[in-house]
Amino acid sequence: MMSLDRLKTLLDAYGADPNRWPEAERAGARELLASSAEARAHAGEARLLDSVLAQAALRAEVQIDAAVLASRIAQTPQRRDFATGGRWRSSGAGAWFAFGWPNFAALAAAGVVGFLVGWSNLDNSAAAANRDLIDLMAPVTVIEEPLW
Repeated sequence: MMSLDRLKTLLDAYGADPNRWPEAERAGARELLASSAEARAHAGEARLLDSVLAQAALRAEVQIDAAVLASRIAQTPQRRDFATGGRWRSSGAGAWFAFGWPNFAALAAAGVVGFLVGWSNLDNSAAAANRDLIDLMAPVTVIEEPLW
């Protein structure tokens, strides 16, 4: 015999119509409905829900026509890639150069700035000069232990 919880699960999943229930469980569900008032009450709630859902009108048919979809896609204008300066992206060295030149320009600018900082010796500030003076005045040099 079927349990009340299983009948509730069937009613929630398939509705109140026994023809929609799995064939293997129909007989047990009908026995439970015949013998239990609580089971009949749950079936009545499921019938009410089924009637409300049956009255709800569908707003549109669900159909996808592959030919119409393909023609709409073909009619949609293609977008331009603005990373390449508004040109169409193509294969080959021209497309690679059009995409890569901002990256190379940034790399070159960083290299020039690094060269200028190193060449101007900006590290020779007052703090660096004082550090050198302190190192000269220290009588003993301390070797740091790498395990500390």
